[in-house]
Amino acid sequence: MHSPASRSSEQPRNSAHHQPSRGQNTARWRRREVTTSLVAMLLGASASIAGCSSDTDGDATKETPSPTPTASSPVPAPDPSGTEPVVPEPTAPSPDASNGPGVAPSSTEPAVGPSTPLEYNRCAADVSVGDLALVLAAEYTAFTGRIADGVVPAAVPELIATDGDCRLLTTPNLTCDGCNVVSETCSPTGCIPYPQSIDAGTVTVDGLLAELMMTPSGGSKSYSNPTGFPHPGFDTGAEITLSTSGSDALAAFSLRGWGVPKLETAQTPVMVSAGKAAVIDWTPPATDGPAKIYLTLNINHHGSTSEWITCETADTGHLEISATLIDQLVARGFSGWPTIEMRRQTADSTTTDVGCINFYVQSPVVLDVEVEGLVSCGDDSECPDGQTCRQDQSCG
Repeated sequence: MHSPASRSSEQPRNSAHHQPSRGQNTARWRRREVTTSLVAMLLGASASIAGCSSDTDGDATKETPSPTPTASSPVPAPDPSGTEPVVPEPTAPSPDASNGPGVAPSSTEPAVGPSTPLEYNRCAADVSVGDLALVLAAEYTAFTGRIADGVVPAAVPELIATDGDCRLLTTPNLTCDGCNVVSETCSPTGCIPYPQSIDAGTVTVDGLLAELMMTPSGGSKSYSNPTGFPHPGFDTGAEITLSTSGSDALAAFSLRGWGVPKLETAQTPVMVSAGKAAVIDWTPPATDGPAKIYLTLNINHHGSTSEWITCETADTGHLEISATLIDQLVARGFSGWPTIEMRRQTADSTTTDVGCINFYVQSPVVLDVEVEGLVSCGDDSECPDGQTCRQDQSCG
């Protein structure tokens, strides 16, 4: 099995017409589970697990939402916000790029000094090999990250439609014969070696309320903060710098971040209905900063199709996903426990010999979603009389 290099995801509640207390408790448990897993999501493209069998439609990364949000699910994320996010999770491509706004950097030079305003600069999914993320969650501050030596093709989403700051995406349909399930993955040109995690040396993050210096862990070569790290781990508006010492596999680099305020919203659930725009509101920051809002709307975690909407927008406190995109998403199907994964984040990136690497400072939340005509369930007791809980965790 392949070990993911980063990622983002997860879950909520019942529809408006049937909300038994058990279902509400299930929803709260799922939301807590999802928020915890967002730390490991890295919202970026190098993170998903691509299948090596004859029909690879697996997880995309950072932009690609993880499949079923359960405690046993492998960790992913990515409409983050993303490479789509936590993912992620959580990208700036050429005119035909499909994974969202942002600009793939063209230089491996270290980031400029703090006197230069921080710009929002995220890797395009087709060149993103790693995500490093400093996460301000509700109950903790954490660092997580991993870098690979190549891009997983199944982690690069395809664009279906775009409207304003939002895009409707899908996983690529890749077909290969005879890939080695241990060491290879499917690409548009056939089987290729599966990208491996690489060592970036010692990672140091400055500008926090406590010293943070990390070395890669064991075989996974992932990075995470030690236990006991303070919360919050940084001040709002703090100038944050990440630097690596480098290794035989990867030259040293430096990236910048900014202390984002905690993302807060009183809105839940978000209503999704054919023919209507989906409206998302949150508390805007007291002062402007370099952060944006990145979100992923997934209404089919448990279904047979894999399409989702990502938006990357200004941090104004209000966003509407057009009825045009909502109609196309709903028409492709929905299943139990739809969610919106949302992140306030800054993004800086650099191009290296192995590909593009992101550094995010982010604050994530997961919002419940109610889809017209959908009742989510965990078992038959959560369904209206005469209905049962189906395999896709919807009543019918």
